[in-house]
Amino acid sequence: MKTVCSVLLWLGISQVGLLAQNDALQTRVHQLLAELQKPAPAGPALLPPESQLASLQRSGERLRIQFYLPPSFLDREYNEDTHEELVEYFAAGLADFPYRQLQLEAQNPAGEFQALSQFLPQFEWEPQALADNQDPAPYDRGAYQLKTPKLHNSAQPTGFLDDKTVWLSAGHGWKYDRRHQTFKTQRHNTHGLVEDFSNVETVNYHLLDYLHRAGARVWTVRERDMNEREIIVDNDQGTPHYRETGNWSTSKTAGYRQQTYRYSISKRKQRASAEFCPTIPEAGWYWVSVHYVSGANRSVDTRYRIDHAGGSSMVSINQEVHGQTWVYLGQFYFEAGRAGKVVLLNESAETGQAIIADAVRFGGGMGSIGDCQHGRTSGEPRFEEGAQYYASYQGFPHCLGDVSVRPQYAEWELAKGTATERRNAIYLSWHSNASSYGGSGSETYIHSRRPVKGSRALRNFIHRELIGDIQRAWDGNWRDRGTKSADFGELRGLQTMPGVLLEVAFHDHPQDAEALSSPAFRDLAARAVYKGIVRYFAARDGQSPVFLPERPTHLRALNRTDQRVVLQWQAPPAGGIYGHAATAYRVYYGRHPKAFAESVRTREPAFTFEDLLPNTTYYFRIVALNAGGASAPSAVVALRTPSGQRDQPRYLIVDGYDRLDKGLALRVREHRPHYAPLGLTRRLRLERMNSYDYVGAHAAALAQNGVYFDGASNEVLAAGQLRLAPYDGVNWYLGRESVRDEVLSREERAVLRRYLDAGGNLIISGSELAYALDHKGQGASFYRDYFKSAYRGDDAGQSSVVGLGVFKQLEGELGGDQYRGYPPRSPDYLRVLQGGAPLLHYGDRKVAAVGYRGTYGIVNFAFPLETIGDPQLRAALLGRALDYLSTDSTTPTLLLAGLPDVFGTEIQLDLRRAPEGRAHFELRDPAGERVFWRAWNHAGGAKKVFSTADLPPALYEYHFEFMGLEQRGFVLKE
Repeated sequence: MKTVCSVLLWLGISQVGLLAQNDALQTRVHQLLAELQKPAPAGPALLPPESQLASLQRSGERLRIQFYLPPSFLDREYNEDTHEELVEYFAAGLADFPYRQLQLEAQNPAGEFQALSQFLPQFEWEPQALADNQDPAPYDRGAYQLKTPKLHNSAQPTGFLDDKTVWLSAGHGWKYDRRHQTFKTQRHNTHGLVEDFSNVETVNYHLLDYLHRAGARVWTVRERDMNEREIIVDNDQGTPHYRETGNWSTSKTAGYRQQTYRYSISKRKQRASAEFCPTIPEAGWYWVSVHYVSGANRSVDTRYRIDHAGGSSMVSINQEVHGQTWVYLGQFYFEAGRAGKVVLLNESAETGQAIIADAVRFGGGMGSIGDCQHGRTSGEPRFEEGAQYYASYQGFPHCLGDVSVRPQYAEWELAKGTATERRNAIYLSWHSNASSYGGSGSETYIHSRRPVKGSRALRNFIHRELIGDIQRAWDGNWRDRGTKSADFGELRGLQTMPGVLLEVAFHDHPQDAEALSSPAFRDLAARAVYKGIVRYFAARDGQSPVFLPERPTHLRALNRTDQRVVLQWQAPPAGGIYGHAATAYRVYYGRHPKAFAESVRTREPAFTFEDLLPNTTYYFRIVALNAGGASAPSAVVALRTPSGQRDQPRYLIVDGYDRLDKGLALRVREHRPHYAPLGLTRRLRLERMNSYDYVGAHAAALAQNGVYFDGASNEVLAAGQLRLAPYDGVNWYLGRESVRDEVLSREERAVLRRYLDAGGNLIISGSELAYALDHKGQGASFYRDYFKSAYRGDDAGQSSVVGLGVFKQLEGELGGDQYRGYPPRSPDYLRVLQGGAPLLHYGDRKVAAVGYRGTYGIVNFAFPLETIGDPQLRAALLGRALDYLSTDSTTPTLLLAGLPDVFGTEIQLDLRRAPEGRAHFELRDPAGERVFWRAWNHAGGAKKVFSTADLPPALYEYHFEFMGLEQRGFVLKE
């Protein structure tokens, strides 16, 4: 007979009878145990077949489930991964029972029961002491507690969470699978979601952003930069990547990669600087982080100037603490090349201290840290890896499992900080759930046996806020699974920080997965969690919470006749699920559509510039402010000031691309791991879905064609806040705006109808315009009447566009190698109606753009213009559109032979106004081959009819010659 140990599963419940009477719960526990004894598809069973359920007993509010396991399994096979899976499996499998506490216990050799987690290897570490160094600067231990100031033009706002530290764990990631000797994600694909990816996307894009804008110091246990590029500039590289001004010395203490670092002595005014000059391989957003050797003889407000695409931003950090790791300064947009840099200054409010110049890092990069037990590297983006690899990359010296390393690394790094930092730190782990029994909803955990003081209050504030906001704004029937406790390793490892583990939804439940796939839900949940954190600190400190405001809307930038530039916008909503009202605004402006540095502050939702340069394109975005912090920025609008020429055309750029939903997600086919490929996954990479700054592509193209313009969001037009009548033309872009987002609302169509009826000119582009208005019936008569075209198909299936007529000799690609915007998927293709003219076709001759000149003018691109990857081609296309619309349509043609835009089994020439003479007519196919030819002596008559039944459907070029005069164009056979 085999010897066995009894294992107890404690499960507290409320408002249920004695366990012996709860047959349903007992049945479920038996089912779960049986499932855990079955071999997994990619490995052995979680529990051995000898496992048995012994008894079920109730003790107070807790439920004891007793079963037996072989001691050999506990001694040799039971590990951290097994423990976490066991806890999660029972927690999720019993999710529809009202339990409150989950804990596993086992009988030790002395016959006493102890937490099952105590059978795992116990890890203890000593806080890293603040090391002395040989740099000749006085050790001012008193300054160690000083607050690091946020500087003017700082990259981070101030807010309610100033001096608060939040550690964020995004849960699982790529991890080495020793059984199959490869890397795998810790969760598989369900409904297109992989928890390892969706967690980190939500934390990095949403929750981290809310906390950062509220002033918090945010640390993460996984890489926060989702840019796969990584450039590191070290002082040892020397020129041209590293250069200095003023007095610097080389330390005898080792720095980054055990090489040297340089130091200067801080002064009240700058006397020295060190420049780190990367070669940026590709334009984009990069988190900038710095590496230095800390010490008590360092400046507490070490100042860095980041020169990025939009100007310069300042950041101040305390170099006395958090040395020998990468400390983030902020996220900035850099153009490709060597224009950007980070400049370290020796200016400080604390003089006589050492300023350390060691290394600067741009981007997140690819995984480069080998598994500490097996040595393999993942070859995956670093932000997708599990925490154990990032912790090692950050200098954590211990080899731990991925679960236990998360809190241990956080505690280890926190211990390197100031006392103020340690007193004001919390830990939050973000997860989604799964259950084979169809669980759904949200639940929030603390540790079941030894939660750090404050954890219970933190959990309750976060949970109430999360459930309340989801039920108010997403689903009134969203299931509240309650506040719970369990022996999760991620919470067990916390020693000083209050900690919470959040299971926000079930990724294997269809409705929950739909929510988790939505950027709106992710943002709603992240905002609620942020508000719960604010409420926790407010209650702890005896303050009233203040939540940062929402983003402003209805932005317009207008040139005035007195050469002033007026910006106006609408105050954001407040109350309910939203933040508090804005008390002021910051107007960011500059000459780059993505990156900003210069700003002005105003209390009113309007601002007037009186000194902007003429003939210059400016970009603007607005951030709302209050004591809680700063809102997310508004969409960007653009304006080009006039040059003073009276005949300079004036246009209005209208941003109509508001959409941000799961339909824009990137679809990535993942072939790893080889034994169970993840398959097609959905990635919500927001900068590749809608970055709200595509006005830059349109503004640059119009500026190249000598047009000056104003800018506005489409909401401004729909609300009747701006008239179109004064404009020579309107450039309205819709991107991938689709049916659910109402591509052109009834109000917007009314505005355009009045404008076009009065003789206006419109350039409009978008991939779903014909699909939504014509095919889906949101405005079919308006579309056909005014756009002189009809929907023919939803996906042209082509990436190339070729010009016709006035657009001839223009051709290029949607997207392309250098294009990093959103994927130009599913562009419409069109049918030309009476009065319209095809202007562009795709590579297979499907119509891509239609124009009309008559009582008004219109150029309708059936694809988003901003997805043309070549900026010169984009400018040329807009230039030809401007030429087309400015041509006088009443000018008589030399040959008055009318042709239909579309023909079928016959083609008819209207010759009512043609004189007598020799005539010639031919058609050429898309390859340029002549496929039809007729010549005759025209002796008058109203028409000429030719049979074309044998011609296949295609877009044909025609050539009509009459008495030495030529007329060319294109006609479409359907």
